[in-house]
Amino acid sequence: MRSILRRLQERVAPILRRIWRGVRWATPGQLDAGFASLATFTVGIFAVRELSTVGLGGYALLFSAFTVMSQIPSELVFNPSQILAVDLPVDRRLGTLAHSVPRGAGLAFLSSFAVPLGVLVLAARIPTADLISLSVSASLLAVASPLQDHVRTILHMAENSWVAASMSAVNFFTTLGTVFALSSIAPVWAPFGALFLGNVLSLIVGWSWILRRRVPAPVKPTFSELRWLGGWLLVTGISKTGLRYAITALLNVVAGVAAIGYVEGARVVSQPINVLAQGLMAQVGPQITRAGARRDRVTARRWGRRFAVILSLAAVPYTILTAWPWAINPLALIAPRAYVVPGLTAATLVVVLLAGFNRPQRLQLLGARRQKTVARATIATGLLELGMIGTGIWIGAYAAPVAAGMATVATMVWFDRRLRVVYEDGDSGTRRPPGEAQPSSMVADDDLA
Repeated sequence: MRSILRRLQERVAPILRRIWRGVRWATPGQLDAGFASLATFTVGIFAVRELSTVGLGGYALLFSAFTVMSQIPSELVFNPSQILAVDLPVDRRLGTLAHSVPRGAGLAFLSSFAVPLGVLVLAARIPTADLISLSVSASLLAVASPLQDHVRTILHMAENSWVAASMSAVNFFTTLGTVFALSSIAPVWAPFGALFLGNVLSLIVGWSWILRRRVPAPVKPTFSELRWLGGWLLVTGISKTGLRYAITALLNVVAGVAAIGYVEGARVVSQPINVLAQGLMAQVGPQITRAGARRDRVTARRWGRRFAVILSLAAVPYTILTAWPWAINPLALIAPRAYVVPGLTAATLVVVLLAGFNRPQRLQLLGARRQKTVARATIATGLLELGMIGTGIWIGAYAAPVAAGMATVATMVWFDRRLRVVYEDGDSGTRRPPGEAQPSSMVADDDLA
């Protein structure tokens, strides 16, 4: 009996140690993603519960417009700066912020003026005071959010993930407190206004810590360098988020503003999966991207499997819990509008999880400098999704997950075929030298939308 127990211990102990190492390895990234998810989740739940049908439609359109405009500073300044930062020693990467933050902040400020244009299609149906409140607060968020995301990303790259997680914690608790404070005073200001204040305070916390490090700034990159790196990324980001806005606007035309509200409710419920995937990318993204750059199929597959397993362990139980309005699902009481259309939330959760599995493919292509492939695929599959939204004339709100699901499957097939070519070239001796520039883990990563 003792020999059996000893053999069992010898087999189980290494597995438990490996699991413990994985938990410790993923903790800061998951805390960061978790708090970021809770912040956006909180305001989403508030909007779904408290805003009128038309107000929720305006919120959804402005959120889409905010993500479109956020792409401009992100893809032209922040993400290219992150690509260049990977070439620096780990202890020098924080210095990148000395150049990227001033440039990106100015561009974010200018692009934020276009955010209110996103709600024009519903402007006649929303009270003027509410329209101004939603538009102004969404514009302010378009300035703060890309900055905060960039600072957190650089902190992850500089192996200061716990500071990034602390920033997200400040963001969440500030957002939560602001939502409660504004809910009875000025509820229309609460969703975007709370996120704006949370982002600003978390930026102050992170920036205060960074200033004390006194890391010297690297050589300032020229705008032509940033434009060369970010040009196709901007095409990809604008195409993706712009088509997302067009899809929401078209759904309003073919299925009505109520359908937008139901789809937004389902999106809010599925949001934790999306942000969980993004948090995991902060941890595994550099390895996957580097493997793509070096044409290292084995390493890419190993990290891709690790990502898929960890994501599944959390996302599948969450999907089972929240897919239907059954007795143990707390969101059925918190956000009942998400479950008005039977099966809509379940379908949305499945599509979001499927899209999460697509992230490693995308990073491998970016690592191999196949930005054009990613951009073309994004545009083509986005147009496919936009076209499929027309089925909303017959199937209503269901058109959103059906169209997104078809576009996601098409993207995965497209990326898989291109990756075969990438790795066949690598096997032929065209691997990128280890010292050559690598993109960062969060290059052109999906927004929290």
